Order: sequence, then C-alpha cells, then structure tokens
Amino acid sequence: MSLNNMNEFLDYSEYDLLEKQKIENFLNNFCDCSKCAGHKNDIIFLKDLIEHRLCIQDMDEKSKDLIIVTYLSCALNMNNKCNFIFKNKKICKNVFIFVQHW
Repeated sequence: MSLNNMNEFLDYSEYDLLEKQKIENFLNNFCDCSKCAGHKNDIIFLKDLIEHRLCIQDMDEKSKDLIIVTYLSCALNMNNKCNFIFKNKKICKNVFIFVQHW
C-alpha cells in the first residue's frame, strides 16, 4: 500500500508526530494473516480504519471502554470465540487492538 495514496485521504495536522509514525508503521506492516490479507490494498477500508482510530483517540477512557465492551459483547459467537469485524469485514485481533487505540 502506498503511503502517498493514504496521505491524500488523511489530514495528520491535528495529531502529533508519534501518532503519525504509528499509523505509517501500521500501514507499512499491515497484517498478512488470512483474515486481513485481502484488505491490504483496499485504500478506502484502510482509511476508515485510521479515521476510526483517530476518533477513538479523542474520546475519554470511559467512552472508549464502553465502545470496546459493547463491540466485544456483540462479536462473541455461540462458542465464546470472538469474531473481529470492522465495516462488515473480518479482521484479526491485532488490527482490532490498533484500530481501537488500545
């Protein structure tokens, strides 16, 4: 995935350089697991992931916790296994953790 393409969509000016570095590292080393490999070149999907992360970053801890607990309670299936989904696409736990700004 080209960072130049992603930079066209995102405005980092509001965020510190450390956060920009974390995002760029995430995009450059995007997960290749079976759940995430198909999303690696989906610029719109990756843009949505990053925008979600940036929105979560601005929330207070109680609001973040409420969103994450609600999401996880909905994601559990009958076998008590968690299916991580973002925008109706499966993702792995590592991508979920990054997106939720944990």
